[in-house]
Amino acid sequence: MWFSVQQCMVEAKLCYRFPELDGCCKKPTDCKINGTLSNSDCISWIPNDILCYPCNACKILMFREMKAYGKMVQFALVTSTILMVLVALLGVAEILMRELEEPAMEVQL
Repeated sequence: MWFSVQQCMVEAKLCYRFPELDGCCKKPTDCKINGTLSNSDCISWIPNDILCYPCNACKILMFREMKAYGKMVQFALVTSTILMVLVALLGVAEILMRELEEPAMEVQL
């Protein structure tokens, strides 16, 4: 699954749009603060200061963002469904009220 996400990030040129993404587009903050090499992400940044999409910090960040986006989409879908049901109920109520108000037509011979 991560390979597909990584491909989308590359195609969308994510780091050109959001160069401040910690762990994906720049060194993770803990590499600068601690200066230790215990973090595997820090080790992968040392030889070449390039983008680090396979870094664990990048994966965590992206999955957290996708989860937040999913919640936002879920809220929008639930809200729109509720609104559509309310509109349908109002339509049915209007039709029933008109039928009750109209006098019954008599059949004339």
